[in-house]
Amino acid sequence: MMKIEKMTDHHSYSQITFKEKWIVFIDGEGFDTFLNRVMKGLFVVILFFCVPYLLFILTSGF
Repeated sequence: MMKIEKMTDHHSYSQITFKEKWIVFIDGEGFDTFLNRVMKGLFVVILFFCVPYLLFILTSGF
């Protein structure tokens, strides 16, 4: 592992390992932004692909 040199702020590192970057990402705003984009994407998929298909199935069966 790489040696960590701490600066005045405990979240600022001049050298940081991949594992520590991942933990900071999950703990910070980056993960919230990522989940927000995923949720918006799933909503768009459901709205524009599943709902019209459901309406097609319901109207064609009768």
